[in-house]
Amino acid sequence: MNNSLLHVGLQISEKDLVPFYELVLQGYSNRSFVLPKDQCEEIFSISQDTKIIYMMYEGFELELFVYEHVQGKSFNHVCISSENAEKMYKTAQQIGYFTYKRVSKNGSYTYFLSDSSHNMFEIKKV
Repeated sequence: MNNSLLHVGLQISEKDLVPFYELVLQGYSNRSFVLPKDQCEEIFSISQDTKIIYMMYEGFELELFVYEHVQGKSFNHVCISSENAEKMYKTAQQIGYFTYKRVSKNGSYTYFLSDSSHNMFEIKKV
C-alpha cells in the first residue's frame, strides 16, 4: 500500500493569515474558495459559509478554515523540518506569538510556535 499526506486542515483566525502563515511559516496562498453553509454542516457540523485558503510550503500544503471560534488547547500539532527553523522562531517571537525553544540532551533545538487559535507547530532544523 502506498499512502501519502496531501494536506493538513486547520481552523484559523483570519488575523493570523499574513503574520503567522505567510511571514512566520513562510508560505503563500495558491487558491481559496468558500465552502457553502449546507456542505459545511453536512461535513463538519458547523452551520456557516466558511472561507478555505490553501497555503503552499516547501514539501507540504495547509488547508486553512477561517473560523473565528477558538478551540480549547490540546496536544495536536504539526511537525515540520526547515532550514529556517530559528528564523521562524524569531519572527514569531517578534510578532508576539507563543514560542518555546526546547533544548535536547544532544544540544539541538526544537522550536514550538502557536497561532492565536492554538494551532501548534513543532519546527525542527534540517
